[in-house]
Amino acid sequence: MKNVRIPLAASLSFLLITGCRKADVKSSQVNNSNVIAKHTDGVNESDWKAGNEWAGVEQPQYSIFYTNIKAGAVNAEAAEKGMIRVFKINNSDNVSESVALPFEETNGSQKFYWYYQVTEGNIMISVDVYGSKTNPAEKSLFKYVVLSHEVVDGFEKKGTSKSDLMRMSYDGITEAIKN
Repeated sequence: MKNVRIPLAASLSFLLITGCRKADVKSSQVNNSNVIAKHTDGVNESDWKAGNEWAGVEQPQYSIFYTNIKAGAVNAEAAEKGMIRVFKINNSDNVSESVALPFEETNGSQKFYWYYQVTEGNIMISVDVYGSKTNPAEKSLFKYVVLSHEVVDGFEKKGTSKSDLMRMSYDGITEAIKN
C-alpha cells in the first residue's frame, strides 16, 4: 500500500497544480425537496454542477479522473475553521440519493474511490478507477456546502462534532441547519 501512496501523492500534486487552470463548470439544476438557502448566515451552498472538463491520468493499476469546480465561498478560513462538504448524485431522469464524498463504490469488478481537495476558490473532485479506463463521473452532478466556523461552533455547542458533520448526508445537514 505504501508503494501506491507515493505515486498517487505525486500524481495528485501534479493534478492540483495543473488542474487549477481548468475552465469553469456548467451549472445544472436538480429537483431536491430539501434545499437550504444559497447564502444563509454562515452557510453557502452551490447548485448541482457537472464537471465541464474531466482530465485523466492512467496508472499501471488504475486511472484517475478529475475536474475543478470554481467555488468563491471556499476560502482559507472556511477550510481551516469551518467545513466544506461535497455531495454527488447521478445525472439521470431518476435522480438518485446524494452521496457525501469521500466514499468508495463498487460496480461488479470495478471499484471507484471518490474524494475531493480544496484550495482557495476551487474544489478538485477526483475518482480513482480500478477495473476500467472509463470515466464514471461524466453522468454525475456535484454540490458543495460551505459551513463557516460560527456554524460549526454552533453545532459543536449543541453536541454535534466535526466528525458527526463529516458523516452526515446532504439531507442530514439540511435538517440540522433548519433546526
